[in-house]
Amino acid sequence: MNKLAVIFGWIFINAWYMECLVQIVMAANRFCIITLKQYHIFTFKFTMWLFVILISITTFSAVCTQYLFPCCVFISDHTIMSFMFVNPDNSYSYSNLMLVSYDIFCTSTSTLCYISVFFSIRNSYKEVSHVRSNQNNKANKDIKYLLQFVFISVFYIFTWVLFEILPHIVPAGQVEWFSVVPVLVTLNCSSNSVIYLCVNREVQKSIQFAWSRSKVSISKVSTNATNAQSSAAVDN
Repeated sequence: MNKLAVIFGWIFINAWYMECLVQIVMAANRFCIITLKQYHIFTFKFTMWLFVILISITTFSAVCTQYLFPCCVFISDHTIMSFMFVNPDNSYSYSNLMLVSYDIFCTSTSTLCYISVFFSIRNSYKEVSHVRSNQNNKANKDIKYLLQFVFISVFYIFTWVLFEILPHIVPAGQVEWFSVVPVLVTLNCSSNSVIYLCVNREVQKSIQFAWSRSKVSISKVSTNATNAQSSAAVDN
């Protein structure tokens, strides 16, 4: 087996395990802030230590997947531009079991957190709907933020579910269908930025502000250059 393909597979599966755990971190962050009203848990120091622990867990899990479990190795196959488990003997895949365990656990945990957050926002919205408009606006903003995180999780769930069912629905010999996997992974990785650009008004305002400033700067440079040319023409 190509060692380079195994190494690239290790990098990918390590990154995917991290993606799974990040789903929990995002959901737990919303849960702590909105449901528990604990705003000081996710400090910079706590977050840094948390990710050190998560990286250690995912690295060990990837080593188990690629080198310690008897079956099966996860590889990147350049011939079909995809990723897959190699299981020529049709053995029981302990590696895929770990992958599915990650996916199901992280999906279930994040879903429970988001459900709790949704009901917290709903109850808060009912309480402040007839009281103050600024708290009403805050509840609406929390709902929008929640929907952004939910959309990101939906991309993640769709990606891993399709990866698991693809071997069971693709006809034998038509391995080119597995090239859909990296496409979905790319969409999943870019979903965060795409959703923020399309939905988050604060991000949109920041981009518009930066764009307007750049246009003003270009306009000033152009005006100064024109004035300089005019002055030179008058002097001549």
